This record gives sequence, structure tokens and C-alpha cells, in this order.
Amino acid sequence: MIVLLTDFGFSEYVGVMKGVIYRIHEDAKIVDLCHDISPQCVIEASWILKSNYTYFPIGAVFCCVVDPGVGTERKALVGGKQKKGRRKVQSQSVGRIHPSRKRARQYRRRSGKSIFP
Repeated sequence: MIVLLTDFGFSEYVGVMKGVIYRIHEDAKIVDLCHDISPQCVIEASWILKSNYTYFPIGAVFCCVVDPGVGTERKALVGGKQKKGRRKVQSQSVGRIHPSRKRARQYRRRSGKSIFP
């Protein structure tokens, strides 16, 4: 199972991404977790991922595309450590996809939005 999390919104890019996956493996199972992340907001995406990944089966691959450098020649990385049987895919320059309380406070100050309840 491949779980998609993007900041693409309602655009053709979600369909293109799924088309590429199906060209590689036409029997793939694809789930749309969310495509309505604020543009380039890695912290918001990481909170959505952190809050929801446990609802998916062991072995699920999370493909997260929320990054200002999407479409460049950077390599994708598969998260090195499996957490409870799940892996994440992210771009090389994003760094860790998980929000710390400190980063969440910084985000809240800049955006006026809170990602923690």
C-alpha cells in the first residue's frame, strides 16, 4: 500500500503521480491521506503524518511530497528506520519529517495556525 500526502491541492499532479505509480506497478494500492497541506509547509504535513500513520497497515509506504524544491533533480530517500513496520519516502534535502514542539511553536508564531491541539 502506498499512502500519498502532498500539498498539491485539487490539481492534475495527484493524478499524474498515481499514473506514474500505476505504470510501474499496475496492481498497486494507493490511498490519499491528504492533498490539502498548506503550500510547502513541512511542519503541517509532518503533524498530519504523525497523527494518522498508525491507522494504516504494517508495510504501508508513505510518500510525502510537501517541499519547495519538488521537481528538481534531488534524489528521493526512503526513511532509514522502519517505525512499527512502516517507512516514509521524502526528498533528500527536507530532513526529518516529524514536528518538534519547538518547530510547532515557531510555525504557530509565523502563520497564526496551530498544529498541536
